[in-house]
Amino acid sequence: MSIVFKPKIKASYASVPAASVVAKQPKTAYNPISDQDIERIINLRAMNMAYDKIAKLIHRSPNTCAWHVHNRSLFIDVNQRQQKLINDIMEG
Repeated sequence: MSIVFKPKIKASYASVPAASVVAKQPKTAYNPISDQDIERIINLRAMNMAYDKIAKLIHRSPNTCAWHVHNRSLFIDVNQRQQKLINDIMEG
């Protein structure tokens, strides 16, 4: 008993160049996050707002907000802004 390979692709497709195949397009257009959105995330995190609520306000996903805070190491900026808010409240 032997195994025989039987191709399932027709021989007529051999003449079709590979460049004619249409590349898949992403479902949505790329929408980079702006510096203004980063500032909003920093200010809202300084007010202890959750990523879910921030995401709804700036029309992003919570994971995107959290990723940018982590990737850009914005924890220091958030803590400084939070300390400034606390100092402004205590002085006034």
